[in-house]
Amino acid sequence: MKQPSAPTFTDEMFGGEQPAKAPSPPPRQDGLLNPGDQIGDWIVDDILGEGGMGAVYKAWDIVLNRAVALKVIRPELARDPSFIARFTREGRAAACVRHPNVIEVFDLQPGTGSSDALAYMAFEFLDGARELSELIK
Repeated sequence: MKQPSAPTFTDEMFGGEQPAKAPSPPPRQDGLLNPGDQIGDWIVDDILGEGGMGAVYKAWDIVLNRAVALKVIRPELARDPSFIARFTREGRAAACVRHPNVIEVFDLQPGTGSSDALAYMAFEFLDGARELSELIK
């Protein structure tokens, strides 16, 4: 008699529904992402902040059905090996810390150094987080 196999991770376990990828707007001139773009297992929902290193987005994890934050490095920096080494150290160091006051890192993709590869880190999204300047007042 054949033993039943263990359940596998399938869409049926979660109702068979996954969000469809929205049509992407035209690519940004600076190489960063638009809402609706997909990177890895995440669909970009909104931009949370942008600076000299890149941008942080709120995104949706299409596999685990949860919100995440994505830190995406500007393409010109993602081609710099010393910058990527620093970014990788940052991600690895943050992933080692377990504390209620520190966000959890879910994934780190340091890129390949090619012109079209994105370097990014996916981490815990804290809904309702406020600007530091608001908390200091």
